[in-house]
Parts: sequence; C-alpha cells; structure tokens
Amino acid sequence: DIHTSWVTPDNFPGYVEQEVQFRFDNGVWNGHSRKRGVELTVEGKTPLEIKTTLNNHYNSTFLEPWGERSQRGYGIEVLERFVREVAFVEFGGPAQERSQRLRAIRRLAYNDGTADRQVVAAVQAMEAILQRQAQGQPDAVVYVNHPRGGLVLFAPGESEPQVLYEGQV
Repeated sequence: DIHTSWVTPDNFPGYVEQEVQFRFDNGVWNGHSRKRGVELTVEGKTPLEIKTTLNNHYNSTFLEPWGERSQRGYGIEVLERFVREVAFVEFGGPAQERSQRLRAIRRLAYNDGTADRQVVAAVQAMEAILQRQAQGQPDAVVYVNHPRGGLVLFAPGESEPQVLYEGQV
C-alpha cells in the first residue's frame, strides 16, 4: 500500500505536507518533506532494537570531477559550480574572448549532458512501466542495453518486446 499526501486545497493555509508512506504487513516507511527525513516503524521492534529515524542527510568528502576535494551533502555545490562557470564565460574577461572561455568550459569532461543518460533512461523506463500498469497490464520489465535496443520493454503475454529507445544508454 502506498499513500501520498501531496495534494492540498488551493486555500490551504499551511505548509504543503509532502510525504509518502509505504505500508507493509509488519511496518511503515514514512518519508516526510517538512521533517526532512525518513521514519521507520517495524511491528514488535522498539527504537532500541531497530533505528526508527534514518539519517539520510548524506554528507561526506568527495573528489570532484574537476579535481578539487570538497565536503558536501545536499548537492548545492553543483549549483554553485554551475553559476561560477556561467559567470566565468560571461564576465571572466574581454567580451571578444567569450567564445574561447565557452570552448574551455565545454571541454570539461564532467560538463556533458551524457552524464544524465542513465537518469533519463530510468525515468523513461518507469513511465512506460507505469503507463502499462495504469492500463491494467502489470508486471512489465524494461531491459537496459538489450541486444534489441537501449531500452526494451517486455510485457507478460506479448511475444514481441517494445523498443522504447534504440541507441545505447
């Protein structure tokens, strides 16, 4: 059972309480936006036996793609880096040298849209699976980089798969 509370009336006076609950036979997993965390309850287990508030505020040291070491957590650093790079291109020297600065930024290995291919593929696959589910056709599976294509949907009872994306992911 999945429960969400993302819809509130237009005249709702308070916070938008975005939460999602996954209800199982013996427990509840609750993700809550305002509390910025996850709560877990398992039947017959006390907080001393199993942790009930999971730490998902991930924070660690990283070696960034541009070679710098950093401490980060929520991902704001990537946005800051983007703004710095835009500022470098637009305001980092004489206007007539802008195209050279832009070429330099475009040459950076991490600054490439292909880095998001896996995320886009996962979203496209999930959309196709959920669309089938909504039409009463459950249990579809999408294979990534299958011999027939980059994203190939297999559905129970259908002899031929549906190629969602032909190229490699």
